[in-house]
Amino acid sequence: MFLGEEPCIKSNKTKAILFGVIVLLCCFLEYYFYFILKTSVFNSDLFFIPIILAAFWWGLSGGLITGLFFGLIYLLRGFLSASVSISDSAVLERFLIFVVIGLLSGLFGEERKKLFVRLDKIKNQLAKSGEELKDWGKVLEERIQAKTEELFTLYKISKETSSTMDMKMLLKKVLEMTIPIIEADIGAILLLDFEGFSKCWEKRGCGNKNCPAFKSSNFKCWSMLSPDSSSLQTIDLKRKMKRCIKCEVFRNLELKPIVSRGLSKRVENNFCVRIGESFWGEAILKSRPVFEEVRDISDNFDLVKIYLNNLRRMDFKILKNLHKVQDPNFKKLKESNLEFDEEVIIPKTHITLPLITEGEIMGVLYLANMESRHYGEEEINMLSTVADRVAVAIENAQLHKETKLLTITDDLTGISNYRHFQEQLRSELRRADRYHRPLSLIILDIDDFKKYNDSYGHWAGNLALKCLAILLEENVREKIDIVARYGGEEFCLILPETDKGAAMEVAERIRHSVEENDFDKEEMGIGSKLTVSLGIATYPDDTKESEDLVMKADVALYQAKEAGRNQICSYLTEG
Repeated sequence: MFLGEEPCIKSNKTKAILFGVIVLLCCFLEYYFYFILKTSVFNSDLFFIPIILAAFWWGLSGGLITGLFFGLIYLLRGFLSASVSISDSAVLERFLIFVVIGLLSGLFGEERKKLFVRLDKIKNQLAKSGEELKDWGKVLEERIQAKTEELFTLYKISKETSSTMDMKMLLKKVLEMTIPIIEADIGAILLLDFEGFSKCWEKRGCGNKNCPAFKSSNFKCWSMLSPDSSSLQTIDLKRKMKRCIKCEVFRNLELKPIVSRGLSKRVENNFCVRIGESFWGEAILKSRPVFEEVRDISDNFDLVKIYLNNLRRMDFKILKNLHKVQDPNFKKLKESNLEFDEEVIIPKTHITLPLITEGEIMGVLYLANMESRHYGEEEINMLSTVADRVAVAIENAQLHKETKLLTITDDLTGISNYRHFQEQLRSELRRADRYHRPLSLIILDIDDFKKYNDSYGHWAGNLALKCLAILLEENVREKIDIVARYGGEEFCLILPETDKGAAMEVAERIRHSVEENDFDKEEMGIGSKLTVSLGIATYPDDTKESEDLVMKADVALYQAKEAGRNQICSYLTEG
């Protein structure tokens, strides 16, 4: 029998029957040996067995009652025996022994019962603790599994971010791995659109050189943090962002989805939000995750514009809740009582996380669920870690793109450099040869540029070169013709699908624009005039080799110079 376990007989009825049998057996044996065989073999010692057994089973009451009972039996035996008197001291002592044994056995049995009760409690507590440990073990196993999956997700994201520098492909893979973390129905990565925005220091003159609008310039002051602020990055970022939050240009910067999942094409096209007007931008302004739960879409005009705008036919059951919307177009739609022409998906729970790395703002990570739900602290921490990795990946991709761009871009003017010009010329000539199409090359040179530098200084000369590069790009076809700086004050233009006559027209347009332009007027107040000479060579009329084409265009340029400058010449033809 193990510690804390009762004897195998637990039923009181079974104990009573067994106890009765033992008592009868003891009485029979005592009677048989004492009265029939006339011998005192046991001398009533058998009576101790049921006394101790009763005390063992029923405690103090059982032992005392049984001791009294067998003590009386012993007195009765003495009364029935002719040789023993009841008043005999030995009989009385025997009676008292039965009673005392019953009392002591009962006390022991009582303590035993209490001991077993305590042991049962301990056993139950151990069993309960065991169950709790099992439950905690399952919870711990689930948490370990979840953490393992999270770490594996982070590993995959880190692996993807280091394996590709293609921005769109990178963000698409990252988004696909991020959405399952919170089982989101919709996800998108929105980046700030810096193109086409004027610079805030031009509009407001706030002097905040940490403003993100500087991203659209050639200055190297885009970083929000100084190099020596590594320990106070978040605090320093918030401090420097105080002016940007109030800046009109910064607040008007738009967030546009680069990649998305779960959004229809219509909704994705609508998804253009400004930093200062939406909870998506709020994540950037506050530099922390922003949680938004929408019970009634009419309470959030940002969602109305994105998820319901441009629907051709709409359901009155949805539109009847839009009574709070002030936009007149939605008021008209509200009265239409039509059905949807497409399925409209409006999520109820939204979370937006800023994509910021070392103070440089990239955009936001946006996730949404169709049903209301609560995002746990661990989920938000995990998403924040993912957002940090995504921001670093975007920064690396941008740095890679910028580094690649630097290898093919002229530092001063921002157009293609000589190396990229050579590569593009060979590529365009191969295409022209494959499809049997013409291609023209224009080389131009600024007339008397040395005198300009001597008169106004090299700083003015550099500004003039920048201005000329802008003029050239404005006078050619965007994304078709190629403008490059050949060296010094010489520029080249590659004109695919252009014969000699069309090239002459382009050259004349450029010559006239340069002649009419006032250089350095806005920047330095000079308002000086410049002219250019241009030489033209055409494939395949003049040559079929790239080097020969450049040489012949250069020869035509010198013909224009010799003709008096501010002239246009094609190869072997005077302008």
